[in-house]
Amino acid sequence: MPARFELMHDSPPKSRKWPTQASTQYDENELDSFSAGNGRVNAGATNTKILGLAGETKASTDTSTDRILINIIRSFDELLANVSAGTMSATEIGNQADIVDEDSITLTESNEDFTIVDFNGVTDEAVVVSRKSNGTSATGTIY
Repeated sequence: MPARFELMHDSPPKSRKWPTQASTQYDENELDSFSAGNGRVNAGATNTKILGLAGETKASTDTSTDRILINIIRSFDELLANVSAGTMSATEIGNQADIVDEDSITLTESNEDFTIVDFNGVTDEAVVVSRKSNGTSATGTIY
């Protein structure tokens, strides 16, 4: 099982430091979204526009809004994802998947956050591809 999400390409990701929410836990390789309200990163959730993967950790006891490294996810990036709801198989390829939380996906297709593109033989992992939001709603993956 992957540690949350893993980018599947060999080239270094585009990274940037983003301010965080105070007293919020951030774990490496979790999905994070951008909060338009205050310009800080939040834990990713279904039907939100994802900014990237946390590149470092921050404890919930840290009351600062210090910046952490975010590895930006671009349209059509492939990620190895932890499947926490459903059993992955080859028949899922081409189907959509939803984000459960910052750590995993489900094989339901309500919000269509990712497209499943490969099965590596492990039933609790999926290779998914990100896609650009349509710009009119939160549906889509990438901010």
